Amino acid sequence: MKKNLLLMLLAAMVIIIVVGCGSGSKTVSRHSEFEWPNGELVDLLPVPESKVGQISTNTEDKFIVEIGQTKSKQFEAYVVRCRDNGFTLNSYNTNALYKADNDSGYHLEVLLNSSYDYMTITIKTPINSREFQWPRSEIARLIPTPKSNMGRIEWESSYGFVIYVGNTPKAEYDKYVDSCADSGFAVDYRKGDDFYYADNESGYQLSLRYEGNETMFIRIDEPKGQEDETSPEPFPSESSETPSSEVPSPVAPSPETPSPDVPEQVFSPKDVSDSTIESIQTYDDYLTMYQMIIEDYFANYEAAIKGTALYSAEAFSEMKKTYEDSFSQQRDMYSSMGSTSIIGKDTIIEFLKDYRDSLKEFTDILSNSLS
Repeated sequence: MKKNLLLMLLAAMVIIIVVGCGSGSKTVSRHSEFEWPNGELVDLLPVPESKVGQISTNTEDKFIVEIGQTKSKQFEAYVVRCRDNGFTLNSYNTNALYKADNDSGYHLEVLLNSSYDYMTITIKTPINSREFQWPRSEIARLIPTPKSNMGRIEWESSYGFVIYVGNTPKAEYDKYVDSCADSGFAVDYRKGDDFYYADNESGYQLSLRYEGNETMFIRIDEPKGQEDETSPEPFPSESSETPSSEVPSPVAPSPETPSPDVPEQVFSPKDVSDSTIESIQTYDDYLTMYQMIIEDYFANYEAAIKGTALYSAEAFSEMKKTYEDSFSQQRDMYSSMGSTSIIGKDTIIEFLKDYRDSLKEFTDILSNSLS
């Protein structure tokens, strides 16, 4: 009986937090009426009901579009149509995110931003559909060459690269993490079951993730401040939103927006205080701070419920996956901007503080109810 009451209380608090964060629908100024395009990737998708939005990426390997004037009802209806189009394999579904593959390996993600009434549709070609050549740059020699040469190079330059490597089971990913650590990337490291972030002694930064579906993400960057500031950004801006908090994401600069100078310092937050959040300068800093807030929440949440009737390792793991998926979406959208200085920094700082506070409020209420 006590367990049931606690579960009901937890559910009620979750509703309060989500409703509180999701209230106050707004519009997005960059959205306008547009014509749905044609193409190999686009033709796999159902045409959305709304004709308002913005296409941010339309390449041979990836298509990303924001569809405005979209609420939960329209999002759910669109997900059903995507399933009817064959996107049912390896599916993951929440009230704000749908991820699935079709039988040819094309990957779909549909993400709802209920605060601003739009959804982001992303479709990518199969990772294992083509071979790639490991970069020959000096920076590529700092880490081992993966066993598989199937995958996709998102971008590469003399100062870094992003590569998705296919045909890499989880066991191979784990071995690759160990080999990178043995190669010197073990400074200030953070490690989870499916991610590994570390620097080497020279300040080069490595990010590894296991994406599922036998796919490994690899990113390596020079120490901040060493990039050639005249080099063009590898991608135009792409926008997304977190499914778990349903609060507005920072606005990325458009490709036409000139970028201010890059600050020459490495951002390594030790806490989630106001002063730490206010010290962010670049989009890399934003992603690092965003992840730090999530990790702080995980620690506080587990401390609050561990040893009580509410604790379940399986449920806790599933909860973590939801938040990690939200971070993965943010990283996919903003990592291409890397060391670019943030446009609209005050708004982003306010967003991070509100996000931190909403998560802390939840864990505080939870702790008090269990004490």
